[in-house]
Amino acid sequence: MLPPQNPFKQINVPSDGSCLLWSVAMNILILAYPDETKFKVAWIHLFGEDNIEVRQNVLRELANYNGDPQQLSPDQPLGKLLYPFIGKLRQRMINHMAEHKDDFNNLPDNESLSQHLEKLAEHSTWCDEPEIKALSDLLNLPIHVFATEGGKHKYVGVYNKNGKNKGITVVFTPAVKIPRVGNNHYHY
Repeated sequence: MLPPQNPFKQINVPSDGSCLLWSVAMNILILAYPDETKFKVAWIHLFGEDNIEVRQNVLRELANYNGDPQQLSPDQPLGKLLYPFIGKLRQRMINHMAEHKDDFNNLPDNESLSQHLEKLAEHSTWCDEPEIKALSDLLNLPIHVFATEGGKHKYVGVYNKNGKNKGITVVFTPAVKIPRVGNNHYHY
């Protein structure tokens, strides 16, 4: 599978430790918007459950979404609606990693999987390569990763290139590029 050519207008998400989760969720939801049927399927696929009222309110709020990460903060209407569901996506990812232990042996800092998952349970814990793999497997979709380098996007690779669902793109920005955050950052 070839990487997408110039696949995106880069859109930032909150730097709250869940940037990868925000990027994946917003990417999938935006691709389904404004079709209500596709949006419902995407919602259930992401969050593992349906909440008709919240889903419909999110669909309405997306009409005003302009890519400003502030709109996704918990004190704004769209962020307030989605924030708990980003937590649900995080929990689904953690459960997937726990259920597929053998796929997650090479963790950073020689952590055990149980230590790693315990840290990941905190909303402020940022995600990285193992979590991209977990999300791509859980959602059965290719995730194309680009890195910013010298103001340009360099293709890094794809996770789950054989996924059955339409692929999405995330962009990785190393910490040195965004010192205010202090960790790596993902956006879409």
